Amino acid sequence: MATICVRKHENTNLDAFMEEFYSSTAAHPFNPHLALFENCVMFEVKPFAGLILFGFIKTFNKGQGDGSRALQWLVDLADKHQVTLTGNVQRVGDEGLTVNQLRRWYKRNGFHVNRHLEMQRPPKQVEEE
Repeated sequence: MATICVRKHENTNLDAFMEEFYSSTAAHPFNPHLALFENCVMFEVKPFAGLILFGFIKTFNKGQGDGSRALQWLVDLADKHQVTLTGNVQRVGDEGLTVNQLRRWYKRNGFHVNRHLEMQRPPKQVEEE
């Protein structure tokens, strides 16, 4: 089993996000930035410049809704910890969604995507009870 070392940042929300992310996913044995969600979706996620750099998402069971469920979990986690997700729309492999389909998918999930395929999703404000 791989051990993940979580480096502390000045942003405690970022630390809390990463700690919960790592405790809820399985670590990749060779790359500390890759994590497996529910044994069916691979994420590349890492802290960068006070944000969460979201490199890619790859599902192993295409067309089953696993990617959408995993992305919803990730954005809910970002909202909970009030962190911004940022990255680029990128296709992994030749199967699955095209770049244009991915762009629309990210937009439907609250990401702002510019014409250079850079994307960002600020956290929704959490209502206090």
